[in-house]
Amino acid sequence: MLNWQKVNSGIPSGRFGHTWCCNCDFLVLFGGINDNGSRQNDTWVGQLTCHETLGISLSWRLLDVGSVAPPARGAHAACSIDNRLMLIHGGIGLNGVRLGDTWILELEENFCSGKWREILTYPSPAARSGHSLTCIEGTRIVLFGGRGLGYEVLNDVWV
Repeated sequence: MLNWQKVNSGIPSGRFGHTWCCNCDFLVLFGGINDNGSRQNDTWVGQLTCHETLGISLSWRLLDVGSVAPPARGAHAACSIDNRLMLIHGGIGLNGVRLGDTWILELEENFCSGKWREILTYPSPAARSGHSLTCIEGTRIVLFGGRGLGYEVLNDVWV
């Protein structure tokens, strides 16, 4: 049965439209929109720790990704691949523009750093936000739906 427990961690800053994935014992958070409406492109790594007496704690650190990172965005989609990779696609960028780009984050073994790189493919899904990405058995990525450039609700599937 589900049992929720509030965990205070302090950082990262409050946001919505972000994504996070579970990679091994770490949580990887990317982007989102803060309470002022500003899009973010920061990448955070969180680690959950279970203590017998203290309960559950969550500690965060800003991931060192070097000078290359995806443009700021919210309402994008993400999934984890094989515990060392995080894939993101689309979202709403600066000035409300819908994005159609795809980026992959390769995490170092110690989860202290990682490198983002853009993946260019043709054909590729159109720009969108509010869609979903799912990794199947570490070999296939499935993208579904979202909202397109003209605010139409999409029902296409990409593998």
